[in-house]
Amino acid sequence: MILPTTADADVPVIKKRKAQVVSVSETSAQLMDSETFEVYDIPITEEFKGKLSAGKEVEVIEAMGRKALARVW
Repeated sequence: MILPTTADADVPVIKKRKAQVVSVSETSAQLMDSETFEVYDIPITEEFKGKLSAGKEVEVIEAMGRKALARVW
């Protein structure tokens, strides 16, 4: 992306949050946010298949309205 020096660039806000795994299915996991207690589903990528189980803590990255798993403890 090439812009003149006077142009404004949009920068996404990236939030890192902790969540607890409530349940796990084949393709998605149900998580509960540790701060807001919001419960939501998130798709499981190949990187995290087999590593998730109910009760584990995970780190979730949220940017531009989308959420993704970042780390499993």
